Amino acid sequence: MLTAGYLEGWKWGATLSGAPQGEVASPVLSDIYLYRLDEFVEKF
Repeated sequence: MLTAGYLEGWKWGATLSGAPQGEVASPVLSDIYLYRLDEFVEKF
């Protein structure tokens, strides 16, 4: 999934870390990561 790379100024660059935008995994990973923040905000 991270081997897609990116284009900047029509030059291809390797993706070394992170989750690609627009992928199915991006919202799932953010939901997992932000779950505790959501619980904290709901208390107030």
